[in-house]
Amino acid sequence: DYANHWATISGGQVFHITVPSPNDDVFFDGNSFPSVNDTVYVDSTLIYCHDMDWSGVINNPTFLAGNTNSALKIYGSLTLSSNMNLNFYDWQSGNSVTIYFEATTTGKTITTANLDLNSYLYFNGISGEWTLMDSLKADINFNNGTLYSGNQYIGGLYFGGGSLYLG
Repeated sequence: DYANHWATISGGQVFHITVPSPNDDVFFDGNSFPSVNDTVYVDSTLIYCHDMDWSGVINNPTFLAGNTNSALKIYGSLTLSSNMNLNFYDWQSGNSVTIYFEATTTGKTITTANLDLNSYLYFNGISGEWTLMDSLKADINFNNGTLYSGNQYIGGLYFGGGSLYLG
């Protein structure tokens, strides 16, 4: 519902006229969730963004798989928050969100706030480079690019190509 919820600035009243693209940064902050336990549903088949940042959220919002099986394609960095809930697989409906890291440049980071992503992750960005800032728990398919573990825990890795640096 971008026409009512994707403001051009934090707390703003001017809204975007389209959904985010691979070039758009998406920020969730203290103005994003006025009520406790508000929910963002991933209910489109394909969702894009450059960076996605939840670091400023309050009121324990939930990022939830909606009414379809969806793909979230991130072309930059991902930052989650310990002040949020994440459920990318709905056991009752079977709906899920698969996350694709598609960056083709270096210097990207992944911060999960030690949340279990409970999702399939694909690293596909040719020449992309990511550094883990904390643990990464998901079903991980590493196809292209470079991933630096930063001495963080990695769970569920399937190695298909690219470079993985531990330590």
